[in-house]
Parts: sequence; C-alpha cells; structure tokens
Amino acid sequence: MLITSLVNGILVGRAIWVITKLLDIVKDNNLVIERIFNGISMTLVHESSDLSIQLIACSAIINISKLILSKNENGINLPNQSNVNYFKSELIPKNLEKLIQLIQICPEETFFYPVETLIYIIKLNNEYSKIISKNYSKLIIDKYSLYYNHPMNGAVLLELIKLWCDDVESAKGLITLLLPFSVLVFEDFFKKLKNPNSANLDQVKMTLNTLSMDNMEKVESNIEMLPVSYNLH
Repeated sequence: MLITSLVNGILVGRAIWVITKLLDIVKDNNLVIERIFNGISMTLVHESSDLSIQLIACSAIINISKLILSKNENGINLPNQSNVNYFKSELIPKNLEKLIQLIQICPEETFFYPVETLIYIIKLNNEYSKIISKNYSKLIIDKYSLYYNHPMNGAVLLELIKLWCDDVESAKGLITLLLPFSVLVFEDFFKKLKNPNSANLDQVKMTLNTLSMDNMEKVESNIEMLPVSYNLH
C-alpha cells in the first residue's frame, strides 16, 4: 500500500497520523476502513519500518480496531466480515508475530503499545487468542512478573491475561505459570515488612512449590468444570 512505499520515516509517521485523524470522516465507508487497517498493518510488519514507525502503526491499529469493534457492537459488519469478533485479514498473523517481537524488545516507556495492540487484534478475531496463549503465555507472564506494579504496563498485561481465563486449556497453563509468580510477589511484599521472618518466607515457598508439583491435577480438574464462554471457528 501507499504507506509502505514511502522511504522517509518522518513522512511515514505523518501519513499514519493524518490517516488516523481522518477515521471519523470515513467511518461509514466500511471498505475504506478495511483498506486502512491492511495498509497500516503492512507498515507495521514492513522490513524497512523502524521501531518508532512500528509504534505509530500500533497506535493507529488500536484506533482502527476500536472503530471496527464499535461498528460490530451496533450490529454493523464490514464487507466480507460475517461474524462479530471474527475480523478477517491475511495480515493478522504477521501482525501478531511482529507484536510478539516488539513485546520482547520494547523498553518500559513504550511497552504498553504492542501489548494493547495485541489485545485489540484478539478482540477483532478471538480465533487467535488460543494461539497466543499456547505459544507465548510464558513470555506474557514473565513480562507481568516484571511489570505487575507498573501502573500502565501491569494493567494492560492483566487485561491480556483476562482474555484467556474463560478458555479451559489457556487457564490451565496460566495457573501453572502464575504459581511461581505468586512466590515472587510474596517475596516482594515480604522484603517490605518491618520485621521479616525468613523462616515464614521459606515455609510459604515450600507450600507453593508443593501446590505446584503435587496438587496441580486437582486444580486442573476444578478448571474443567468451568464454562467455556465461546467456541472458536
């Protein structure tokens, strides 16, 4: 598309900014909205796009996704889109791959953008929720362990994790990964006590490790009783 043919990074950034500002003007033209989504997606994954352009593209995709979701909420499906929360684009898998890369490399100040973009793409097409959970839940929990106290990054990661909680297989994996995280959180709180007792900390660690190793089957059997709120196509 036009955006990816531009060479100058400043021009690319300005072009994306202008297109985003024009969304309100074209909001009733469904075909144009799809083309904008695909064009900016191509910019996100294009090999010549540097990190700053990729983050601008992330912000634009978030805004476009909000517009598409609002149309779906009002019962308006875009052309060739037959199901709410099942937005189709051949660029979505490439978007997800690039977003995972950005989540791994982005510093604290810009980490928020690829995670929120990932959330909105999953909301557009929940078919990819299981794929992300199966392949990258450890990465997400590792990042949550790093940022859980961060006001923006921790909140957006928790929102992503919540998307997986109503899927049985995803929930099983999350519980397994969150048990070691709970040790980390307890340790962090423990260090802030006025008179910490290391024996108590060691006992809690042993309890959590026992739960992780010996009682996981019981946890899984309880999860299997939870309802699944949607079926993937």
